[in-house]
Amino acid sequence: EVRRLQRAAGTTMLYVTHDQDEALALSDRIVVMRAGRIEQLAAPAELYQRPATRFVASFMGCENVFAWRDGALLGADSRTPAWPLALPATAGSGVTHLAWRPAQVPVLAEGSSAALPGRVLARSYLGEAVQYLVDTALGPVKGSAGPSAPWQEGEAVAVQFDATRAAPLRDQGDAA
Repeated sequence: EVRRLQRAAGTTMLYVTHDQDEALALSDRIVVMRAGRIEQLAAPAELYQRPATRFVASFMGCENVFAWRDGALLGADSRTPAWPLALPATAGSGVTHLAWRPAQVPVLAEGSSAALPGRVLARSYLGEAVQYLVDTALGPVKGSAGPSAPWQEGEAVAVQFDATRAAPLRDQGDAA
């Protein structure tokens, strides 16, 4: 209703909210602020799909955020290379972390090629998908599989990271 009224009035509107879904639904442009500073200014789809900093990624619901350095995702200690992953040239420079939403991280059968092994910590049936929490060398990873996925807690599986679907993140304050 708010968006309809704004369109009917033909006026610019500033809407302040902490509700990400509301901001995505109502806005043509979104400003994410932190401690009085702009972290990112972008169209809703860009903000959702390509957050610029770890703060924006976390604020917009990216649950898989991992340190990245020298062509590898780093382990839970953020120092030890745990999984090799080359970034596409379009990622640019200054990338310190990579982020994926759970729906972008497929959970696969144990031993799948080009996939990081792990063990199911938890599973949640969501109707059109099953979301998994998988213990890996990176630490806990949230991923998903189709609704008939068979894996249960304690079973060995693998998770796959597609570098082209990752949101390349820079340290806070380097983006806006």
